[in-house]
Amino acid sequence: MTLGQKIQQLRKASGISQEQLAEQLHVSRQSVSKWELDDAVPELSKIILLSDLFSLTIDELLRDSPRNPGPSPEPEAPASHSAGTNTSPGGKLLSQLARLNTSHQEILTGFKTMILGLFLLVVDFLLCWVYQLKEQIIDNAWMPDITFYFSKQPMPVFFFLTALIIAAGLILMGFGFVGRYMESRP
Repeated sequence: MTLGQKIQQLRKASGISQEQLAEQLHVSRQSVSKWELDDAVPELSKIILLSDLFSLTIDELLRDSPRNPGPSPEPEAPASHSAGTNTSPGGKLLSQLARLNTSHQEILTGFKTMILGLFLLVVDFLLCWVYQLKEQIIDNAWMPDITFYFSKQPMPVFFFLTALIIAAGLILMGFGFVGRYMESRP
């Protein structure tokens, strides 16, 4: 496995974007992309930061395969590689970034869902208007109040489904904002 593939695998396993990793390393997102595509190699100072961030030794980060087991000059402390129990500063930072990324995705998804619901609400009102025109032109019947058509089938079903979509968007956004708030507390 190449260094770029390892960086990409570690970044994805941590649940952070290229942009978030770039911010932590003080480089551009394009640099991270080039590293992951093996078009460029990070500077030594960035490799050190990467090893700290992902709680790996530089040896583990750079080698293609694990080192042959043999006498080790220095004993290694058992390292925890799960995001929930990692107590190193880099592991805590990655866990925090992953949770913030999840919150951000929930907020975005909720917002997009709400926009869809509002669009469908406009379509619902347009359907009522079309229904009113149909009654006037084809059936020669006229109800001056458009709200009469809100209760004619299938409009109540459309309005109910639209309300569910808007509510789902609000709930997703709420989860995202609560997650962001909980992460920002000391």
